[in-house]
Amino acid sequence: MRVRGALLIAITVLAPLAQPLAGQAAARQVRPYLPVLWVYPETVRQGGEVLVEYNLSRSVLVGGGTIRSTNILKSAEVSLMIPINLPYNITRVVALDPDFNNITNVSVEGSTIRVSAQKIGVVSVRARVVIPLSTPPGDYTIYVRAQALEETPNGTLITVDHSREAKLSVTPWGPQLTLEVQPRQLEPPGTLTIKLTIANSEEAWELDPRTGRLVRTSVPITDSNLTISSTLLGEPVRDEVGPIGPSEVKLVSRSFEINPDVPAGRHTLILLFNYRCDDSTYAAMLTREVRIVKNSQLSLRAIESPAEVQAGGILNLTFRVSNDSPWNVSSAVLSVELGDLRREVQMGPLGPYQVETVSVALAAPGPGNYTVRATITWMNPYPAEELNATVQIPVTVVAPARIPAKTIVAAALAAGIVAAAVRLVGAKKAGKH
Repeated sequence: MRVRGALLIAITVLAPLAQPLAGQAAARQVRPYLPVLWVYPETVRQGGEVLVEYNLSRSVLVGGGTIRSTNILKSAEVSLMIPINLPYNITRVVALDPDFNNITNVSVEGSTIRVSAQKIGVVSVRARVVIPLSTPPGDYTIYVRAQALEETPNGTLITVDHSREAKLSVTPWGPQLTLEVQPRQLEPPGTLTIKLTIANSEEAWELDPRTGRLVRTSVPITDSNLTISSTLLGEPVRDEVGPIGPSEVKLVSRSFEINPDVPAGRHTLILLFNYRCDDSTYAAMLTREVRIVKNSQLSLRAIESPAEVQAGGILNLTFRVSNDSPWNVSSAVLSVELGDLRREVQMGPLGPYQVETVSVALAAPGPGNYTVRATITWMNPYPAEELNATVQIPVTVVAPARIPAKTIVAAALAAGIVAAAVRLVGAKKAGKH
């Protein structure tokens, strides 16, 4: 198997087991032991190391429950197959029976572990794998070849393949980078501060060319620079950091004024750290998300609101709507409610600090005490959410005024006298002819 130019080899050749591998039909009838392979961490820098652990057990916990094999493990042979350029050593081998007693019939020959007993509950193998500085970055395969002799519930002996593989990603060696961005949420105008700590404090594993042994070594950074880019900034900003010696820590701090014309929403801040060591150039990238918020605030005030109106009459109301923020509001709606009556006024967009006057006329309901509820609703620029402001106006609706009977009679009499006088004048004018 070829992985990024590195050959995989088996340190030992596995001896064939006595029984053939179980076919698909047999696998459906039995529940073999359960293998698990871990590589931790799955991503490591050049010069680091990882732990490899392989477990073959009768039961495992899955999702709060236990999965248990119906078989009995009689023997197992486990071999580690590590890429040839990655030195390793087996650090632990544990074999226990179902009662968690140690099994003594365990042998380790190179990269192969063999275990046999009447009943085996678990076999666990742990190894330490070193990634020298000279290891090319890329993806590698950690492979564990494992075969087991298991007895099924009906007494049949079967051989089961429990081999597993896992991926290991090797990234270029580099210093430890710690990025602090404050604040992560900002309403412009405001100041954004970036602090990047660069620590060249960790030693790395390397193979001594004279002895072939692993040694811990320091790696000086001969030159480095930092580029900061984002839609928050007009143009990328570049800083020369320079050389960073072993055990040296450098801090790069920059502050940026964020203008109000920066679009609201989520912006990605990208820091690209370029550095040079051992005549090679590498790059490390860090990203952070910064939210630019624009919170609008509309205010609503009644500037004309009669306290009393006659039933059946018209209630005229006048409101003052103002945008008290420096941000554009895409749309606003004024709703006015009186009893079961409701009126809506589509106001449209409102610019920064814009003030509008709105008049609403409502037919007064039957007599009584009421509360006019007026609400202005708008969409906030960012975060996009509906906001509102409300005012309440007490109104008394009275019955129409009644005209006294005497006034009605007097008015009728007056009307009759006037009519009679008109007729009399008309008759006199007619007699002259």
